[in-house]
Amino acid sequence: LQKAAIRNTLEQAGIEIELTGILRVSYTPQDNFARLRVLYVARPVDENAPLKTVPDYESLGAAWVTVDELASLKCRGKEPNEWFPYVAQGGKIYPMDLMLSEGAPPKAGA
Repeated sequence: LQKAAIRNTLEQAGIEIELTGILRVSYTPQDNFARLRVLYVARPVDENAPLKTVPDYESLGAAWVTVDELASLKCRGKEPNEWFPYVAQGGKIYPMDLMLSEGAPPKAGA
């Protein structure tokens, strides 16, 4: 999942990121499948890297915006408008080691 989040961000925003935390893990069972979603917090590997500006199949582009500016943008989903203010107001961000591979040893101090 982590590799997919990093790859998806590169495809849609044009920048490499480092995942720094987890906001939510959600699981929705269906009749023939189950949906597992993880909402990550991340930061750019290079804060000076240019964002994607040319629309393509993956996205219309990317931009750095404030929480207030976000309200005026049309997003595909409601998550940015829910989670950006949550993080900006100091909401709980869980450590990345919340999700480890099965059988991974516990981390000291965790």
